[in-house]
Amino acid sequence: MKSLTPKRITWRFTVIIAGLLGLIMFQNCSGFSAHQLDSSIRSFSAVDLETKAIWSFNKLAVNTKDVILYVNPTLFGPEASYGWFYELNGAPMGCSSEQYSDFPNSVQLNCSSPGVLHVTLIVVEPNWKTETIKINLEIKAISAVTQTADEDLFLQPHEIVMNFDGSPGPAYQDPDANPEPTEMTGAKLYEKHCQGCHSPLLSSTKRGKSISQINNAIITYTEMKFLSGLTNAEIEKIADALK
Repeated sequence: MKSLTPKRITWRFTVIIAGLLGLIMFQNCSGFSAHQLDSSIRSFSAVDLETKAIWSFNKLAVNTKDVILYVNPTLFGPEASYGWFYELNGAPMGCSSEQYSDFPNSVQLNCSSPGVLHVTLIVVEPNWKTETIKINLEIKAISAVTQTADEDLFLQPHEIVMNFDGSPGPAYQDPDANPEPTEMTGAKLYEKHCQGCHSPLLSSTKRGKSISQINNAIITYTEMKFLSGLTNAEIEKIADALK
């Protein structure tokens, strides 16, 4: 038996990788186990752009209509290869597939039957590192959907949390951002600070109390000392609400 020299090991490794790439480029089915169903709706949520996940452009996936899935390409670089594999109801058939538009990081599926769609994406990076990402969708029967117009099945532009190029969509909310505080009304301030002891606003035991009376109570009563942080403007709003 011939020994495996470094040259032979390198050659065999190249053959294995080439075979894997061939499968990725031309096969569109796989046999992976079912997981708990995941939602196809990704709108209005904070997205960590470093998360390696498959995103759906559909807010509702139905049979006979396109299901468009994609992954953030900036995680892998422009030279990465993407291979999409799927099963519908446990069988490697039942859906047609093609690349969506000109985005190699996406796939467009059209499934003839309702059921559970399991999708696996294998990404091969230029350094031969591979990543496997999975998602599971429920394909609903179009006959059971009341609104079937395409615009009702896809997320609107303001709902998309990530664009196909990997950039944040308009609905993206930076989890580190500090949103501008909203100004509270007198009723809301009363509900937050006073209702627990003095009943809801409409039946408050402190109806008609003035600004000076509220200030004196905060100074006088120990159980109200925690309200000493309220501004004059906030106390005025509470007094107005109690009129």
